[in-house]
Amino acid sequence: DAVQRLRPDVVMEVDQHEKLQAIAPAVAEAHYLVPQVIE
Repeated sequence: DAVQRLRPDVVMEVDQHEKLQAIAPAVAEAHYLVPQVIE
């Protein structure tokens, strides 16, 4: 019988959304706004 070993579910990154949204060109309600490219 094969057994899969699972890794622990651990957050590996620090939450940086506030820092990244501060330098984003456009943000609304915690979402990044991008220009429409297909009409």
